[in-house]
Amino acid sequence: MEKRPDLSIFLTERNRNFPLIAEAKLIDIPRGKTEKLYCEKGLMRFLNGEYAWGTTEAMMVAYVRDGSTLQSQLTPFLEQKSPCNAKKYLVKDMPNSASNMPDCVAISKHDRTFSYDVKAPVNDIPGPISLWH
Repeated sequence: MEKRPDLSIFLTERNRNFPLIAEAKLIDIPRGKTEKLYCEKGLMRFLNGEYAWGTTEAMMVAYVRDGSTLQSQLTPFLEQKSPCNAKKYLVKDMPNSASNMPDCVAISKHDRTFSYDVKAPVNDIPGPISLWH
């Protein structure tokens, strides 16, 4: 089964081969849809090259049913020391509110774990990705 992002947005000024990718996840903690699922089955797909491998920006969309916020769930989860989440999710910059945006929008920055097969060493590293949440 091929994994595909939930949304591929083709912008007019962008190369059609590299659309803006958005992955959506439901957040409903009482029903087991937690920030861990958001990260494991969403965010991680950007870090390992499954999604947006050729771009430096992408989006994670959370459909929140339980009142969770970035500040109450995602940021504390990524900051946890015991399972080394910041290291596991290669966090360079924790989610910060985007300027001129509501508190429900933030940007985080992450390193990525894959390399390009067709490029020579040093040029084979994709660099970090910024994720809009």
